[in-house]
Amino acid sequence: MSAVRRALALTATAGLLTAGAVVATPAHAAPVSEWAALSAAFADGGTVQLGADITRNDGSHLAVGSGKQVTLDLNGHTLAISGVSDSSAAVSVPADRGTSLTVTSTGASGQLTVTGGALAAGIGGGESTSGGVVTISGAVAVDATGGAGGAGIGSGCSFAATPRMTGGSLTVVNGSVTAHGGDDAAGIGGGQSSSGAAVSLMHGTITATGGLAGAGIGAGATPDAADGIDGGALTVAGGAARATGGDYGAGVGGGHAGAGAKVTVSGGSLTASGGGGAAGVGTGSYGAAGGSLDVTTRGSVVAAGGGSGAAAVGGGRAGAGVDVRVAVGSTVTTSGGVAFGGDTGATDWGSLRNDGIITTTPGDVLTVPTGVTVTNSGFIDNRGSITGAGTVVNTGTIVGSGTVANNGQGDTGTTVTQHSHLLTFDNNGTTGTRRPDRPIFAATVGDTNRSLIAPPAQNGYTFTGWYTSATAGTKVTESTDLQNLVGAGPQTVTLYAHYEIAQSIAFTSSAPSPAAVGSTYTVAATGGASGQPVIFSAGSGTTNSACTVSGTTVTFAHPGTCVIAADQTGAGFYRPATTTTQTITVGQGTQPISFTSTPPSDAKVGGATYTVAATGGGSSAPVVFSVDPATTRGACTLAGSTVTPVHAGTCVIAADQGGDDDYARAPTATQSFEVGRGAQTITLTNALQYPPVVGTTYTPAGTAGSGAPVTFGVDDGTACSIEDGVVRFEHFGMCVVTADQAGTADYGPASQVRQAFTVVTIGSSVTVTADPAETVYGQPVRATATVILAAGGATGTLKWLVDNDQFGADVPVTVTSTGRSFTLDVPRLAAGSHLVRAAFIPDDTTRYAVSSGGASLFVRPAATTTRVAITSSALSAAVTAVAPGSGTPGGSVTFSVGGTSVGTAPIVAGTARLAHRVPTGKASQVSAVYAGDVDFAGSSDSTSRSDPKITATVTGRPARTKHGWYRGTVRIAFTCTTNSAPLARPCPSPLVFTGDGAARTVTRTIVAKDGGTATVVVGVDIDHTAPSVGIGGARNRGVYRGTAPSVRCVGSDALSGITSCRLSTWSSAIAAGRTVHYRATATDRAGNTRTASGSYTVLTRYLDGATYDHGRFEVKAGRVYTLVVTSSGARPVYYDATVAPGRPRVRDHALRRGGHHRWTLGVLMQPGLRSHRHWNIGVRIGSTLRVLELRITNAR
Repeated sequence: MSAVRRALALTATAGLLTAGAVVATPAHAAPVSEWAALSAAFADGGTVQLGADITRNDGSHLAVGSGKQVTLDLNGHTLAISGVSDSSAAVSVPADRGTSLTVTSTGASGQLTVTGGALAAGIGGGESTSGGVVTISGAVAVDATGGAGGAGIGSGCSFAATPRMTGGSLTVVNGSVTAHGGDDAAGIGGGQSSSGAAVSLMHGTITATGGLAGAGIGAGATPDAADGIDGGALTVAGGAARATGGDYGAGVGGGHAGAGAKVTVSGGSLTASGGGGAAGVGTGSYGAAGGSLDVTTRGSVVAAGGGSGAAAVGGGRAGAGVDVRVAVGSTVTTSGGVAFGGDTGATDWGSLRNDGIITTTPGDVLTVPTGVTVTNSGFIDNRGSITGAGTVVNTGTIVGSGTVANNGQGDTGTTVTQHSHLLTFDNNGTTGTRRPDRPIFAATVGDTNRSLIAPPAQNGYTFTGWYTSATAGTKVTESTDLQNLVGAGPQTVTLYAHYEIAQSIAFTSSAPSPAAVGSTYTVAATGGASGQPVIFSAGSGTTNSACTVSGTTVTFAHPGTCVIAADQTGAGFYRPATTTTQTITVGQGTQPISFTSTPPSDAKVGGATYTVAATGGGSSAPVVFSVDPATTRGACTLAGSTVTPVHAGTCVIAADQGGDDDYARAPTATQSFEVGRGAQTITLTNALQYPPVVGTTYTPAGTAGSGAPVTFGVDDGTACSIEDGVVRFEHFGMCVVTADQAGTADYGPASQVRQAFTVVTIGSSVTVTADPAETVYGQPVRATATVILAAGGATGTLKWLVDNDQFGADVPVTVTSTGRSFTLDVPRLAAGSHLVRAAFIPDDTTRYAVSSGGASLFVRPAATTTRVAITSSALSAAVTAVAPGSGTPGGSVTFSVGGTSVGTAPIVAGTARLAHRVPTGKASQVSAVYAGDVDFAGSSDSTSRSDPKITATVTGRPARTKHGWYRGTVRIAFTCTTNSAPLARPCPSPLVFTGDGAARTVTRTIVAKDGGTATVVVGVDIDHTAPSVGIGGARNRGVYRGTAPSVRCVGSDALSGITSCRLSTWSSAIAAGRTVHYRATATDRAGNTRTASGSYTVLTRYLDGATYDHGRFEVKAGRVYTLVVTSSGARPVYYDATVAPGRPRVRDHALRRGGHHRWTLGVLMQPGLRSHRHWNIGVRIGSTLRVLELRITNAR
C-alpha cells in the first residue's frame, strides 16, 4: 500500500501493552528471606526481593496494602503458600485505587505457587471481594488455585450479584501462568457470581481451567442470567493461551448462566474448550449475551471446541451467540458439533464476519437461522454442514467435504449470495450421460481445487471446452470469474459443450514474377465454409525478410524469397483450416534523395545554426551531409546535420546516401544559401566595487562577439576621467563609461554599452567627549572632538555648538584617515542639562562628506561658603563658591542677632552689607544665612558663637543602588545638635519623595537662639518606573517551521537608563517539535526590573501547507500535504492515520532526504477522512513514535 493511500488506513488495536514491552523494576532494599519481613513489605508497598525459598502452610497469607504498589522479585526462588484461612486469598490484591502487584524474577526463573482459602482466590480477592491489578513479567512460573467458589487469579466468592464483583485485571508480559478455579469459579477471572477480569497476554503462556460451572478464563457461575455477570475481556497479543471451562462453563467467557467475554486476538494463539453445555468461546449454559471474538491480526490462531449441545464459538445451551470477526490471514478452527451461533432457544444468534480462514471439523454444523446474515470474504473449509434459512454473503471461498443446504440457492435452504453459482452441464447435441450439477462457492472453479470435466467422447467431434451458449458465448475455464461472467449469486449457470470440423484454403490471385524491393502486391484466396475470413501473413519459408503482409497488401522489403501464408479460423463446429502458401522471388530496388529542410534566408555569422534534413531511399545507409567545395570563403561548417555560419559568403551543402543489399547508391543532391555579416555584442567582464568613492579608480574590461578589442571612454562633463584604460573618480556626481567595437569583415559594429555610476564622497565621522561629563557651576570643562576621514586627507572648518547655538568662530582644520582631535574650553553654563556638539564641514564637499557628533553635559549648582563679619555700624557676609565651582553668587543674605532677624541685604560683588548696630553691653550672637540661587547652593555662618549641627539621613526602600539611584519611596530625616543655645525653631521635619526625578537638591538651615546657624544640602535621584522589555527575533505564540529563530533581549528606560537585559529560555517537547519558553528581564540603574515571558513553537515535524493551531494540523480531505521532519537521527518512518485518540500502528514508507537533516514525504488526505473530525498520524524516529494530531476542516 502506498504512503498516499495509507493515510486513510484505520487501525483499531485493542491491548494494554505493545508486544515486547518490559515492566520496569524499581530499586529495592536487601533481599527478604523470612515470612514476617515479606508480609510487612507487602503491606508497605515498593519492591521486595526474595533471598531464599519460602513455604507457608499455617493459615497465613500475603496482602498488598491499600493504595500500594508491590513488585515481587522472586530472584530465582520459590514462594509457595497453601493452607490459607477461609475467605482469604493466598496473595490478596484488593481492587482499591492505586493498588497493584507485579511478579517478576531477576536472574534465574522463579516459581510462585499459591492456593487460596475457601471462598477466596489464589491471587486477588477474598470472600465477596473483587480482584485487583496483577502483572506477570519475566522468567516467572505462576501456579494459582482458588478455594471453593474462588478464582485461581481474580475475585473471591460472592453470594449475591450485587454489589457486582469483577476479577480485576491480569497482564502477562512474559513467563507462564497456570490457574485453577474452585467450584463455581473461573480459572482466571470471577469467583462465584462474579464477572470476569481484563486479561492481556503479550508473550509467554496462560493455562486456565475453570472449576465446576466456571469458565476457564471469564466469569464464575451465577444462578440467573439476569444477574448480569459477564466474562470480562481477554486480549491475546502474543504467546499461547489455553482455557478449559468446567461443566456448564465456557472455555473463554461465561460460567453457568454467565454472559460471554470481549475477546481480541491480535497475535499468538488461543485454544478454548467449553465444558458440557457451554461454548468454547462465548456463554456458559443459559447465558444471555455472547460477547465478541475479534481475531484482528495476520497469523493469529484460534481453536475453539464447544461442549455437548453448545457452539464452539457462540452460545452454551440456550445461550446467545457471539459477534465474531476474523481478519485477513488469521485462522479459527471449530469442533464439537455446533460451529457458531446461539442455541435454538436463544434470542440472539450473534454475528459472523470472516476475512481470514475458518475450518469446521467433520460433524460440525453451522446453522444460519432466518434473519441472520453471515459475511465471508476469506476462506471457509466446511468439513461439516451449513444449514438454516439464513443468508451467507460470500465474497470469499467456501470449500470442503461438507454440504450446504439446497446448494446455497435459498428457497427452503440456506441462501449464499455473491460467490454462489450452481453449475449445470449440457452436452449440446451429443449423446452420453450429462455431468452432475456442481455448486461453486468461490470466484472461480479453480479456487475450489476442482476441475471442469469434459463430456463423453463422440466420433467426429473434437471437444474444445464449456461455453455459456450453445453456439457462441464465453468460454468457461477453471480460472473464469463466475461473478464477472454472469453476476452475483445465487445463480444457476448452464454450460454448453463446444466441438470442431476441418476446412481448406485456395489462392485466387497471381503473384508478380519477379517482384522488386519497394513494390506491393494484393493477394486473394478462398477458404472453407465456416464463414470466417482468410488471413494472410509472411510464412516461415520467407528468406532475408523479403516481404511484409498487412491485410491483403504484400510489401516487398528485401531481395530473396517471399512466402505468403493463408489461414482461416474456425467457427461453430468448424476447426481452423490448414495453412496454404504462395512463393514469390524479390529483386533489388532504386532510391532518390530529397531535401526536406528550407535553408535560411537571413543567415549571419554568429547567428542561429541551421539543421539540414533530407530523405533518401529505402537502403539502410543514412543520408550523409558535407560542405560542398563550391562553398566560398569557408562560409560555413557542418557537424552531423547542424550547419554553422562562420564567414560571410556562399554555403553549399551536399547530401549523399550509400547503397546496400536492397538498394543501389543514390546520386548526390546539393542545397546552397548566402551568409551575411553577423551582429556582435559587448560583454563587460570586470565588475565595479559599489559604490565608487572619490579618489578611487576602476579598470573596465570586456569582450566583443567578434573577438576584436573593445574601446572604452567616458562622457564629457561626468564626475570621472579615463586615461590608458583606467577610470578615475574625480568628484561627487554621475560618471558614465562607454564601450565600443567598430566591426570586422565578418561582424558589423557592436551597439555601444554604457555604465552609469553615482560617485560618492569620502566619508567622515565626528566623536565628541566632555571631561568631566558631570560638573558643578563654574567648574572648567574641556570638550574634545575627534574627526576621522574614511580615506586620504582634507581641509575644512570645525564648528562648535552649545545647546544648538554656535560658540566661537569657525576653526580651520586639516584631518586625515588616522583622525585628529580638537579641544574647546566650554563656557560657564547654568545648572541643568546641556548638549555640546561639533560639526566638520570639508572645504571640498564634492570629495568629502559633512559629519557631526555631540556629548551630553550635566551641571549641578556650585556649593558656597558664607563668612560673617561685624563692624560698629554694619553687618556683612562674604559669599564665595567652593571649588571646583567658581563665579560670584547672587541673591541675598539674611542677618540675625541673638536669634532675631535684623534684615536682609543683597549680594553685591560677592558681599552682602546691612546697616545695623549691634547693641552694646551684652554678648550677642550674629549669624548670616545665604539661601542660594539657580547656580549656587545655600550656606550660613555665625561669629563668636558655637554653631549648632544639622545632619541628613537618607533612606530608601529598596536601598540606593551602586549607580546612586533609588527606586522606591525616599525619606530624608534631619538630626539637629545644639551647642551653646537651643534652636530658635524645631529641627526640620522629615521629607518623603515618591515621584520620579533626577538631580533633586534639598537645603535645610537651623538657627540657634544665640544666633548660631547650620545648613545641610542633600541630592536625590529617584526612578520608580520599571523599564520596558521584550524580545527581538521572534513573536510571542509564534509558530516557526524547521529552524528556530535567533532571539535576543530588548529593553529601554527613559530616566535612569538600562544596566542589564537578560534572556533565559527552556524547552518542552511536543508531538510536532518543541515549545520554547522565554523570560526576558531588564534592569535599570535604579534597580527596577520588568519581566516579559511567553513562548513560541518550533515545529520539527509538520505538514507543509497545513495550518498549525492548538497542537493540531488543520487539513482538508482530498488534498496532498508534504510531511517534513528535521532530524539528525535515524531516517524517519511514516505511520498511517488512525481515528483519534487512537495511536497509529501501521508502518508505511520511510521519508526521503530533502536536505541537511531534512526529510520529506507527500501524504494525500483521502476523501474518506471526512468520516471523523480528528485523526492521528505517526512519525517514528529511531525507537520513538511521535503522534501528530489532525483536524479535518471539511469533515462531515
